[in-house]
Amino acid sequence: MIKSKIILLATLLIAGMATMSSCLHVNNVVYSNYALIESSGWSPIRTYFFYPWPVDSIVRPKTRYDLLINIRYSATVRAAEIPIAVKVESGNRTLVYDTIFFQTRAENGRLLGRKELTVYELTDTVLRSFQLKPGTVLSLTTLSSPNNTRGMISVGSTLIENEDHIKQQR
Repeated sequence: MIKSKIILLATLLIAGMATMSSCLHVNNVVYSNYALIESSGWSPIRTYFFYPWPVDSIVRPKTRYDLLINIRYSATVRAAEIPIAVKVESGNRTLVYDTIFFQTRAENGRLLGRKELTVYELTDTVLRSFQLKPGTVLSLTTLSSPNNTRGMISVGSTLIENEDHIKQQR
């Protein structure tokens, strides 16, 4: 009992540290949010919703953004590949309805992704150079079993100003 509480506390501490250090290498992040995955794994009946909007709530009309999905996991993740159903809606339009496959392990079993302490992170771009509208919603659902997603720590979304757009503005 005490051992499981210590493991849970350590996982939460690592996830918190990883969240605080996320995207520090990117200067144009305007939104970042993560949802913690239960230690028993991510069930396909659980959908996570993200509402990407700049923290300062100011969206210039011609600003272009990139929308990213991030997953974080430990070395105990069971699946070598985690499929995630992705849907992005804005107003009455569906902008993206797709499946993204995150490869967590190479064929030789080596863990893939950027590593911070004991947490690995993979990122994929869902939308590139799009205009953000109020009410944009990103929904993420795993297509894998909870058993295969044990070891996942969190899933999240990041919104960044598109670098090409930034260069054009200069």
